[in-house]
Amino acid sequence: MVEGNSIRSVKRMTETHRDTVMRLMVEVGAGCQQLVDQKMRNFSCKHIRMQVDDVRRAGDLWTWVVLDPETKLVPSTV
Repeated sequence: MVEGNSIRSVKRMTETHRDTVMRLMVEVGAGCQQLVDQKMRNFSCKHIRMQVDDVRRAGDLWTWVVLDPETKLVPSTV
């Protein structure tokens, strides 16, 4: 899925049921969230920059990203 494959294409490639693929994605996501919650604490950033991206398709969609340009950490996205 990291390379842009759909759930159904992963299902075909691995010969696994799509519900199993989805359960694995949920489990990996929970693990990533736990890792970020543990590691993204008490770091010092001297310069925090907020970037706004305007994406227009069917309507207005704004993406806000907070970034430390030195460490490339993204402590927040909204």
